[in-house]
Amino acid sequence: MISTRLALALATVLTASALAACGVETSTAAEADHSGHGSTEAAAPSASATPSPADTQPTGTVIRIEVVDGKPSPPAHLEPVGLGEQVTLAVTSDVADELHLHGYDTHLDLAAGQEGRLTFTADIPGRFEAELEGAGALLVEIEVK
Repeated sequence: MISTRLALALATVLTASALAACGVETSTAAEADHSGHGSTEAAAPSASATPSPADTQPTGTVIRIEVVDGKPSPPAHLEPVGLGEQVTLAVTSDVADELHLHGYDTHLDLAAGQEGRLTFTADIPGRFEAELEGAGALLVEIEVK
């Protein structure tokens, strides 16, 4: 007869093996460390961001910013978004640069004069800066709660 502990251990191993075979990722608190990239209230490891094709309309919250002579319009401000929302940063700059969203540690190369879109799921609570990396210009601070 199999003991309860052995049965539980076997079930745990089989479940982990099945999840690994399906491509489901698990993470630890150490993997979710976002220190130095904005303040977080709690670590959440499932952040992702992908550039959006320019020919599709973004869904969810869209934050549009135009940068001329290194100055964002509208000026840098706090933009609140709900936890779990899909957010798109739609940025047009008069010079080529890199858009960087701290905390989610995502980047998007921007071509001069063309709108670039960075879409992510706001699944990490806290405040996060979006900036032009090369120019060091703060574009917006996103507050996720």
